[in-house]
Amino acid sequence: MLDELVGAMDARKTKFAGHVRTVPLSREYPLELLEFDEIGALTKYTDH
Repeated sequence: MLDELVGAMDARKTKFAGHVRTVPLSREYPLELLEFDEIGALTKYTDH
């Protein structure tokens, strides 16, 4: 999943390089977020 997201980011960077400072957000180029949930790792190994 992370490799796919990085690939999409690289493709956008290549498309807009030299044309704009930031990628415009739109339906074609939405803001994509990837959230890492580490709370399971923190609570799994506790004594409580």
